[in-house]
Amino acid sequence: MRKGIPISFMTLLVMFTMTRVIAAPSTKTPYTAEMSFVPTSPGKQWITEDGISHIKGGIFEGTITSISGPDISGAIWMRVDETVDLNTGMGSLHGKWTITAVSDSYTFEGSAVGFITPTSPTTSHLSGKFVGHGMGDFEGQQIKGSFSGEVPVEVYPIELDMEGIILSPKG
Repeated sequence: MRKGIPISFMTLLVMFTMTRVIAAPSTKTPYTAEMSFVPTSPGKQWITEDGISHIKGGIFEGTITSISGPDISGAIWMRVDETVDLNTGMGSLHGKWTITAVSDSYTFEGSAVGFITPTSPTTSHLSGKFVGHGMGDFEGQQIKGSFSGEVPVEVYPIELDMEGIILSPKG
């Protein structure tokens, strides 16, 4: 009776290795959009003795307007931590965000990282990447992309261009 068990196991092993797994490929849908936002809460702010400015938990709110691809127009809320060397103007940021559709039929939630590079005494280039997951109409889908723009120092609203893909694992 023991000889039958290894043969059955071997048969199953061969069947699994010979069977092709057929899965629907994921769909990547490109999009472009514009984002405009203003600070609504300064968070905790301080400057160190060596000229490093810190903002922890600053809140920004605004809108996203789709240009091409799926309509992701809606409101955006962000909680951002930012560090800038006031001696050079170079800095970095990271944070969490939520996009809510105008129709409330979906939300995206995720995180972002970015970099601040001075381009003149009155402007900086802000750029970075983000990733998030969808709920509602975009349940089970992932959004990823990049943002960038020339930002006047201490002038609002901040306006950035966005581009990326919405990844649907459902195919």
